[in-house]
Amino acid sequence: MFTGIFAGGGVPSVAHAEGATSTPDNDPPVLNELSFSPATVNAGESVDLTIDAYDKISGISSAYVEIYSLKTKNKIGDFHFYESYYDSELRKTVTFDDGKLHSAWKVNKYLAEGDYFFGRIIVYDNANNSLCYVNELYNHKMTNDQLMPDKYADMRIRVTNSGTQDVTVPVIKDVVAESSTAVTAGNKIMYSIYMDDDYSGNDYCFLHFYNPQTDKTIGRGSSGPGYYDANGKYKSDSSRVYCYVESSVTDEPGDYYLAYVTVKDNAANVKTLYAPAWPQYKDEISKDSTAKVPEFMEDMKITILPGGTEDDKKAPEIKRF
Repeated sequence: MFTGIFAGGGVPSVAHAEGATSTPDNDPPVLNELSFSPATVNAGESVDLTIDAYDKISGISSAYVEIYSLKTKNKIGDFHFYESYYDSELRKTVTFDDGKLHSAWKVNKYLAEGDYFFGRIIVYDNANNSLCYVNELYNHKMTNDQLMPDKYADMRIRVTNSGTQDVTVPVIKDVVAESSTAVTAGNKIMYSIYMDDDYSGNDYCFLHFYNPQTDKTIGRGSSGPGYYDANGKYKSDSSRVYCYVESSVTDEPGDYYLAYVTVKDNAANVKTLYAPAWPQYKDEISKDSTAKVPEFMEDMKITILPGGTEDDKKAPEIKRF
């Protein structure tokens, strides 16, 4: 790991080191400035983002910035500022060369023209304190979020695109359970969802299941392109995404039926599709007759068995059946 980097005056501007100190750190970091370049970018090119932040005790560990479409309010991309190890290999999405955090967003070449804004800005220190700014346009303020200052909320990245623009959502072709769909409460079920997207490629698919007896919905979990093989190793595959459906140890045993599905491609085209088990199914379909899950998905269900414990939250054995 790097050691501390200091700004003038001896104050740690960005110190992503061990943060070794005997002084307790209970305060969030401070964001001095956020900037990006260029202000207008062609689809397929990159935008560079710089964060100038400091934490006077433990130092800055990482940051995260989400980008949204001004037109659709859909999340389109994000900047990650972190370093981590994976199979003993250091993976970095950020440089700290001048005491500031630098990262880049590669704009998908099929992204639609328009203006894009920063929906959330999160900065973490090494004591796990965080500064969370949320744009009022994002409209999903969490308990500890602060309203984003105007100078950041009003920033816009202008994207131009003289080529093909992807404006349609992916199509679900097949869903395969990669582990048993009957698990004790607290366990996970992994699915592979095969999707076709006309241009930009698949990003994610979230699955949600509903128990009509308890009126409880569970689902989603982590999701992303590719899949994990039988040894738990990630494999790239543009034709499918994976989705962990994770239950809680407090979930009541019983059958949970597919309720709704959210699909998204890399050009931020997002759509939610509904299944007949969802109580609001008829209302949603009356507003949009195309918002139905494929017929082969209508009877999907998972079964939560009794007996889950807190220690039971482990990844499933991955297998086809």
